[in-house]
Amino acid sequence: MSKQNYVDKPNHKWTMSEFSKFAKLGNMDPRYSETLGDLSRLRDEARYHKRPFSLEESEAQEYIITLKELAEDVRGSIL
Repeated sequence: MSKQNYVDKPNHKWTMSEFSKFAKLGNMDPRYSETLGDLSRLRDEARYHKRPFSLEESEAQEYIITLKELAEDVRGSIL
C-alpha cells in the first residue's frame, strides 16, 4: 500500500505497522510500539471477546507510565 493510499483511506493495522518500523529503526523507544500492540490486543479481548479479558492493576499502571513517556517524547519532538 502506498502512503497516499493510507492518506486517502487510513487504517489501524497500517498505522501500527509503520509505527513499529519507525521504532525499530531507533527513532523511538521500542517499548512504545510494544505497549501500543499490547493495548490493541487488550482492546480486542475487552470489546470483541476474542479471548478472556485479563489485566492486572500493576500492568495497567505500567501501560499508563509508558504512554505518558511516549506523549512527552512526542511533545518534545514537535516543540
